[in-house]
Amino acid sequence: MASLSLPDDADHGFQIAPMVDVVFVLLLFFMALAGANQLERRVTAQTPSEGSVLDEVPIVLDLADDGTVSVNGTAVVGPRDADVAGLGAWLAQYRESIGVDTPFVIRPHNDARHERVVQVLGSVRKAGHGKVAFR
Repeated sequence: MASLSLPDDADHGFQIAPMVDVVFVLLLFFMALAGANQLERRVTAQTPSEGSVLDEVPIVLDLADDGTVSVNGTAVVGPRDADVAGLGAWLAQYRESIGVDTPFVIRPHNDARHERVVQVLGSVRKAGHGKVAFR
């Protein structure tokens, strides 16, 4: 009697079961991540347009790559500070002498964390200053 057997290297056709498994895993992955989205807040600040000239001498805020924030060359916030409360205190202390219309120039280092840049911008905006530029 002849038996009906296929050779081991025969084509078994397209298998749909593994494809369905992969699709379900991907579906579960994206469904789980859908609830983890965070809403981004909008930061409103007037930035100078290209070619505009600042009439006043700006206050320069330098952000080092380690997180240190310096105001006109003097370190105000250290790299270990989780927030920029020192900058807020500096702005509150010198608010009357620098004036609200004094422009600020934020100069982050190429390797500075974006979180730190947003914190500095938030402190400047919280203090009521509207003229902010980035270099």
